[in-house]
Amino acid sequence: MMVTYKLSELGELTEEGRKRIQEASRKPIIFDEDCPESTPEMLREFQKAAAERNRRNQKKNQG
Repeated sequence: MMVTYKLSELGELTEEGRKRIQEASRKPIIFDEDCPESTPEMLREFQKAAAERNRRNQKKNQG
């Protein structure tokens, strides 16, 4: 399961938080059966889904 947070919801980023992010950015991405590397086809499907989501959000915000 993936959890996403917006920094604005969590408050000010601490120095410790910055260090943890920097350390994590230097670690390699490890793919496994639960989190396989995305294929070009999977990426195209994600792009289609994101475009559709954006269209729905745009219509909702306009009307």
